[in-house]
Amino acid sequence: HAPQPLDAVVDGNLRQLRWTKGVGFQEHITARVENQTLTWLFVFNEQVTLAGFDPHISPNSRELNLTGGSYELTPTANGQTRLRLETRYSVQTPFNPYLKLWGNLFLQDFHTSVLEVIKMRSERSS
Repeated sequence: HAPQPLDAVVDGNLRQLRWTKGVGFQEHITARVENQTLTWLFVFNEQVTLAGFDPHISPNSRELNLTGGSYELTPTANGQTRLRLETRYSVQTPFNPYLKLWGNLFLQDFHTSVLEVIKMRSERSS
């Protein structure tokens, strides 16, 4: 299984994230509109904190580079709120079509995990 989110601590414009399998990284917040959007750049400072990923593909390598992401909140017609998570990345290999497909599936798994945690926590607190 892919690493799963454990927690994120925000201090000013820095989010420090901790995931299972020893994965840890930062998100440097670049834009924030309260109750609407949050945008960030990924920062992977310590190689040891990436051990939970496939050892052949690092999220900050020449072949794969996770650059940034964002959350967007949108009110729906029924009074609920839709949360959209986006991750931006680039792939540069001779196998780009295959890796793009793999990247989309891999990120979809990560997004599902993150959004499920957010859903559980927000429903529990309301």
